[in-house]
Amino acid sequence: MDISSTIPKATLYQQQQTAKPAEQLTDQQQNFKKAAESVESFFLYQMLELSQPKQDPDSPFNGGYGEQVFRSTMNEITAEKMSETGTVGIADSIYAQLIKQQEGAQ
Repeated sequence: MDISSTIPKATLYQQQQTAKPAEQLTDQQQNFKKAAESVESFFLYQMLELSQPKQDPDSPFNGGYGEQVFRSTMNEITAEKMSETGTVGIADSIYAQLIKQQEGAQ
């Protein structure tokens, strides 16, 4: 029995990509990787923004405009860090599809 058949393809793909140093990627593959991470980061940012409750303006703990700006910035940075770690896996899936489409076009 081939062990690779029991491991999800996304996990195998992620292992293959992490084993390949960034210097060995072509310019186009690096661009695909950056684009995939950007899409994942944007998705995670939107998810974080929508998952937080709205602040009550009459609440004594409402931070006003400063809190709104800080919260948005905090969500943006959190989403970027989550995307960089690769633990969510959206970027890996997008990257795999971009590579697959590129190979199909050639």
